[in-house]
Amino acid sequence: MLIVIVGMDSISLAGSNVKIIRSGSNKISGLTWLSNQTIVSSSDLEPNIFIVNIAGTFLRQDWNLLWMTESNESTNQQHGEKIKVDESGKFYFKIHVQGISSTERLIAIGPKGQTEIESINIVINPVAMVAVKSRWLFNAGVNVSSIQYRESFMGSSYVFTEKALTAKGAVTFLLKPGCLDLSASFYATAVPLSMSLSEVTARFLGVNARVGYVTPFVSEPWRLSFMFGWYYTTMFVSPSVLGFRNMAGPQVFPVIRRAFSNGRSLLFYAKVSPVGASGLAFESFTNREVAGGSSYTWSIWNKRTMSATLDVSSLKLDVPRLDQLKVDSTSISLGLAVGW
Repeated sequence: MLIVIVGMDSISLAGSNVKIIRSGSNKISGLTWLSNQTIVSSSDLEPNIFIVNIAGTFLRQDWNLLWMTESNESTNQQHGEKIKVDESGKFYFKIHVQGISSTERLIAIGPKGQTEIESINIVINPVAMVAVKSRWLFNAGVNVSSIQYRESFMGSSYVFTEKALTAKGAVTFLLKPGCLDLSASFYATAVPLSMSLSEVTARFLGVNARVGYVTPFVSEPWRLSFMFGWYYTTMFVSPSVLGFRNMAGPQVFPVIRRAFSNGRSLLFYAKVSPVGASGLAFESFTNREVAGGSSYTWSIWNKRTMSATLDVSSLKLDVPRLDQLKVDSTSISLGLAVGW
């Protein structure tokens, strides 16, 4: 049920699952809500984010209406996104609400610079949250990768460069939405495009298994999470003149994300994983993979998302008991991924 409360008056309207409360004594004149256009659906970007479609009317000629996105009270600066109001005074826009409720602000700016500010609370029915959210999230994509691989092994040295198409995929289960999740992901060389050694084809495989924790002290639109888990990587080379085999170890994977309007977000991540030979063993931090990257995500169609991604990684190995195997490998990848 949706309830719009203005001062002490309330109107109950059936068929919705969001409550909008106009709080405080300050109100924007000429601003009303269209209840039949206010609905809620799940976000495909984050496990505890809901997309609320807001509709209303604003009947003030030559005035602009802004949805506040940032504020800096120390400098009295306000930053907002302009709401498009049509000739009849109606407006429609989307916001992202984390969890069950969110406090938002609007500002109206007059032709002479005069301002009116109003706060509203948006509350989602918990039953509706369960109904619209899936606990399973999926992601699949392809990267164009540039790889430079250096190796010394049994007195021989190799320098190998390759450009390739890399397939990647991930699945996430929301163990406790907005707090804990389990995920698994992989990347694998799908199609080698060019090699510096024409007679050698190298393919890389990596597998991640992680537990993710969302920190409670960072609030929307920012989000900080930490993932912990295991990482496995290996190479398939034909003929077998170079390459490492079956390296694995623990990993730490911090992620910071900034959400914007209309289902857009920007994400940055880092990864540190000490790896070693013999399956689950790792020798020391001198054998490690360090990686980082970013992605920009936006909504596309039918509750799908598209992400443009950048990934950079560096793998170093120095394993005496493997006949002094030394590896220095770097890669840079650009790609696109679809989420659902």
